[in-house]
Amino acid sequence: GETGPTIAGYDQDRWAREMNYDGLSLDLSLRQIEAVRAWTAAFIRSLPEAAWMRAGRHTEHAEPYTALQWLRIYAEHLEIHARQIARTVDAWKRAGTPESH
Repeated sequence: GETGPTIAGYDQDRWAREMNYDGLSLDLSLRQIEAVRAWTAAFIRSLPEAAWMRAGRHTEHAEPYTALQWLRIYAEHLEIHARQIARTVDAWKRAGTPESH
């Protein structure tokens, strides 16, 4: 594999906007998350020990970026979004639903 590859970050808000995430089916989105997580779990289990020692340079991190750092961030990713959703739902409830206005 490539030595010290560059890993490019991206603007997730722009990505979601341009891919029209708001207009997608919730059911399909949840099934897609399930499928990606299942594939990723199988992929992680198949990695040789040496893969965990490799590092690259991430455009959003100053220090070398390892597979272990990626896994730590990735493992919490959906939980962060779940908390965002819960906060949004709570804010909507406090403000009243659009139907009540």
